[in-house]
Amino acid sequence: MFKSLWISIIFVIGLGLGTSAMAVEEHQHYSMRDLDKNLKKFKAAEDSKEAQAALQIMQQTVESYQKHLPSKLQKLKAEDAHVVAYQGLLKDLLIEIKKAEQLVAAKQLQEAQNLSVKMDEIKKKGHQAFK
Repeated sequence: MFKSLWISIIFVIGLGLGTSAMAVEEHQHYSMRDLDKNLKKFKAAEDSKEAQAALQIMQQTVESYQKHLPSKLQKLKAEDAHVVAYQGLLKDLLIEIKKAEQLVAAKQLQEAQNLSVKMDEIKKKGHQAFK
């Protein structure tokens, strides 16, 4: 009886850890969808308020991904070429988002939206390499 209690406890703990890991993984996928959704919102924004809101969420998403590597890269060291490339793409994307934020703040919405092409290219390059 004591043995079956321990087995049950271990099973419940294992199930909880597995569920937590899946939740973290799902959060990251949600963030990438969120990045894509807000890039589309930014492209379609008709005023600076809409554009700024979309850019802010995009920035938060990228900053989150700088801290949380995809499962494919988690086992690698920080100085591994793949991790460095991944972080470099995120940094490039963040730079473009900040440029767009500056342009929006300067009331140059159309010019800011032109940067979305480069943002989309960086996003697609990262998706192909690190999905």
